[in-house]
Amino acid sequence: MHRGDRAVLGVAEVLRDHVASLNLSPEQGKAAAHIIGCRTGRFGGLIADCDRCGGRHYRYNSCRDRHCPRCGTLDQAIWAEAQQQHLLPLTYYHLVFTIPESLRPFFLREGRALALEALFAAASETILDVGAKKGVRLGLLAVLHTWNQMMDNHPHIHCLVPGGGFAQDGGFVVMKRFLLSYKRLRHVFKVKLLQRLRALVKEGMLRVSGASAQHLFKDADARDWNMKVKRAFAGPEAVIKYFARYTRRIALSDARVVAYDGKTVTFRYRDRQDGNQVKTTRL
Repeated sequence: MHRGDRAVLGVAEVLRDHVASLNLSPEQGKAAAHIIGCRTGRFGGLIADCDRCGGRHYRYNSCRDRHCPRCGTLDQAIWAEAQQQHLLPLTYYHLVFTIPESLRPFFLREGRALALEALFAAASETILDVGAKKGVRLGLLAVLHTWNQMMDNHPHIHCLVPGGGFAQDGGFVVMKRFLLSYKRLRHVFKVKLLQRLRALVKEGMLRVSGASAQHLFKDADARDWNMKVKRAFAGPEAVIKYFARYTRRIALSDARVVAYDGKTVTFRYRDRQDGNQVKTTRL
């Protein structure tokens, strides 16, 4: 495939070579077919005849699949605009709830949708409950990420929280600083998520053996969990635009693919543990 005079290297080219050997679900197969067929003749297009040079130019339609790395720009903008309608003239805070590595297996096996629901519930309830303890009823926008820059399994929740909310008497309280303690948020989230995951395992809803599950829970309970709380200095609009990219794209964008030899893909990533430096890795 070409874009202008430049050959395009990306996810579609890799999938086209290997999709037949992959064990995909019907939903995954549909998405893969759309990505491969995007901006090819499969979805039709336009033919333009130039009245000056007499040349014929082809413009193929996009697939508009939310998983396609070549689509979604318009949908991202529409989604972001819809969220911005709800913003208040307040300072906003960006919270990120992450889990220890020992809990990640629960988000890979059958029942992972229930585990992800538990993750959402634990994060939102933490913010609302801790806020209520301070006498403020808060609101939030939460978005799920399930991967990191290396495309590893890394489920975590991003939240956008306003610096104000309704008091018990019905009045509105504006916070001069974020009154929710980082340590308190981290502790409450840890307790809530572990309780929910333990209940799912006990009910047989998560396919992890009892002995293995208990070992994983014990390891997670013994650790200090990481989370981030930072003021949205660039404004809540910037955070929403960041969220939007992850609601309408898959993990790897075409722009990050550096090389592909038919078997190995080299792609760029940002190393969060090394000053956000851009590096490359191979799969």
